[in-house]
Amino acid sequence: MTEPPASGPGAVPDERPPARVGLFLCRCAGNLGERVRLGELGDPERWPGVARVATHDLLCSPAGRDWLRAELEEGRLDRVVVGACSPREHAATFRGVLRDAGRSPSLLQVVDLRERVEWIGGEPEAATLRAARLLRAGLARVAHHRHLEVRREPVAADVLVIGGGAAGLSAALTLARDDRRVILVEREAALGGLAARLDAVFPDGACASCFMEPALDAALHHPRIEVLTRTAVARVRGASGRFRVELDLAPRHVDPARCLGCGRCAAACPVELPDPWAAGLGRRRAAGP
Repeated sequence: MTEPPASGPGAVPDERPPARVGLFLCRCAGNLGERVRLGELGDPERWPGVARVATHDLLCSPAGRDWLRAELEEGRLDRVVVGACSPREHAATFRGVLRDAGRSPSLLQVVDLRERVEWIGGEPEAATLRAARLLRAGLARVAHHRHLEVRREPVAADVLVIGGGAAGLSAALTLARDDRRVILVEREAALGGLAARLDAVFPDGACASCFMEPALDAALHHPRIEVLTRTAVARVRGASGRFRVELDLAPRHVDPARCLGCGRCAAACPVELPDPWAAGLGRRRAAGP
């Protein structure tokens, strides 16, 4: 079944009322407005088609949020553009205001005037013109926003730790305490990283192996930690809780489940390589513990 066309013969008229957009500017407690002339930008005649244009001293404050909520109600607004600080700072704050006012938090566009214009400097006329262009772009963009439904998705609590050095071992052991399955990936043939090659560690000259061996033993024998050495991350896709990771495992040649570390395979191996445990200064057999 196909939907009727949006325009032309057979089109079904859109019965939704036209969007009412509000433009709200924030002085950020004096951090915005010295170069950007908010008085000019806050003139409603400058923004035809915008239902509400207003300015507040500090929109993110409790009083500012209450004021914005009242503006939404009084102006019957369903889409909002806020000209203020970076959206990293308070986009979530303003989405909460829309949610509390019964509006969709998806129909918000925050335009960064403080970091992208005010703090850059320059002449007020040029700064105000740049701010106006950013606000015009924000208004054009919010017109295309659509309501996003909040839904729950199943996620995996398993964790991939990349790097089997001191930090990776510590992270794996800490995460495994929370009943998670942890996969510890190390590109070298053994865990420990640089710390495992040291004789003493800063600042008191403590024994490095005495520090590392308990962590190594705990990780290798932990029931919820799977160790993959000689393994590199090839590709990562997805998002938090739903990552898909492709790993490149180098050929083993020796079965790690049966290896006892006796060294007999090294004695029989005819290939020599630089020894990473001697900073490449020495040689070692390709096979061996």
